Amino acid sequence: MSASTFVPPHDIGTRVRATAAAGTMVAPGTLGVVTWTHPWPEMPYRVRWDIPAEERGADFGMSDIGWLTKPEELEVLGGPEPAEHRLQDGVAVCLGGPFSACHVYPDCECEYWSVDEDTGRHEHPVQANSECWVLPWINSTDLSDSATDDAETRRDPETGAWPDGRISYEWEGEYVIWSYDDESEVSA
Repeated sequence: MSASTFVPPHDIGTRVRATAAAGTMVAPGTLGVVTWTHPWPEMPYRVRWDIPAEERGADFGMSDIGWLTKPEELEVLGGPEPAEHRLQDGVAVCLGGPFSACHVYPDCECEYWSVDEDTGRHEHPVQANSECWVLPWINSTDLSDSATDDAETRRDPETGAWPDGRISYEWEGEYVIWSYDDESEVSA
């Protein structure tokens, strides 16, 4: 397989643990996240390792970014972590970061992210983004446009205000719907 055709099997945001093959740069068992992929079969990943600044050695280099990593140096723990979403003061907010599941998506100008039937992927690569893709779907119109019936029943009947609380969302093929996660989390 040539370098130009190699596609890494793990996306940005994949949670990993260093194996014994990682060498001296990272202790086996160190946790990290894939922050970048590229077409070099020998070292297709850049990993940001969870190592406190005071414990990083001089050879660690640009430690906040990480360094190129070989596939055999990684044990895959899972995909990107889900982020917590909340309704605060009548607005949906995301408490995730650039490597949370809702922040890892293709950064392209496509109207929607079609998926190839053979690969299960969109034609453009995913990347970490500063913005959550879910929030515009919920906040761009009145919250009731995308709320479930259950969420709607929790509004204040006199003021129409939405209580603060943790929310979850689902993609319904053409739009997002949201609901409160747990009744005990909701506050007036």
